[in-house]
Parts: sequence; structure tokens; C-alpha cells
Amino acid sequence: PCPLIRIHLESNEGHFCLPGTPLINQRGEIEGLLSERKLQKEREAHAIPAPVIGKMIWEMEHHQKSGPVWLGITFHTRTTTPEIVKVSEDSPAAKAGIEDGDVLLSINGNSVEGLPDLVELIHSLPAGKEASFRMLRDVKEMTVELTPVFAKEKQEEPKN
Repeated sequence: PCPLIRIHLESNEGHFCLPGTPLINQRGEIEGLLSERKLQKEREAHAIPAPVIGKMIWEMEHHQKSGPVWLGITFHTRTTTPEIVKVSEDSPAAKAGIEDGDVLLSINGNSVEGLPDLVELIHSLPAGKEASFRMLRDVKEMTVELTPVFAKEKQEEPKN
């Protein structure tokens, strides 16, 4: 249920390549945690990105559980533009005022350049914590506040 990043290790020996090892960037910030190291290619590994870990910790502290979130938004998948093609009725997105045809520009100040960014940012949103969505509607920018819910708490879609 959470996205993993694929990394290349300089070596596959020693304690620094064991699961749970923090991955530190050149600025000294934690980028993620090594999850496993046996992949198809030698010295490649999967890691859990730091924003996903932060989401899990926040949800456990506030809800005693963690899981995927639901926003009630369907995006156009045949283009790199993060255009919303459907907003589910009574969803967090609908309650925030998001509409079909809106284009998502950023989430919590992080730019959405395309679908990979979109997926990563949505996977890092904690349930129950308000997030800021900057949108483009027609030719006007707007910002809305949206509170994701756990996916299993979502309302059932009406049958057509």
C-alpha cells in the first residue's frame, strides 16, 4: 500500500545495507529507510520514502492505525497534466470545493509536475490532517484545504 523507491548501493556489505538503515542525503536529511536489499540487480534495494514514514507515525499517534487515504478524486491518466476528471459526491475533495476539470498545481507547497509526483504526494498525506491544495480552475488559481480520510472509511459510490 505504500510506494517504495529503488536505490543503488555502493556496496552490499556491512551494517549500512541492512533493512531499517536510514538513507541520508548530502544535506544530512533522512530520505527514507532501507526496506530490503535483494532485488533483480546486485546492489539495488527498495527503501520507504521519509514522507511515507512520517505519515504512518502521525496516523499511529492520532488514530492508532495507518493506511491508504481517500480523497474522492479521479485524475486523467492519459496525460501528464494532473487534471481532475471526477470528484466523488460527499468526498473530502467535494467538501473542499474541488470540481471536475480543476488542475492540481501543488499539495502542501510541493509542486505537482506530473502523475509520479501526484502519486507520491497523495501517498504521503496522513488521514485526518488538513492539506493545502493549490488548483487551477479555468484561468484562476485557488487554494483549498482538504482533509483526507482512511480509504475504508469512504462512502460507497452510488451504483448507476
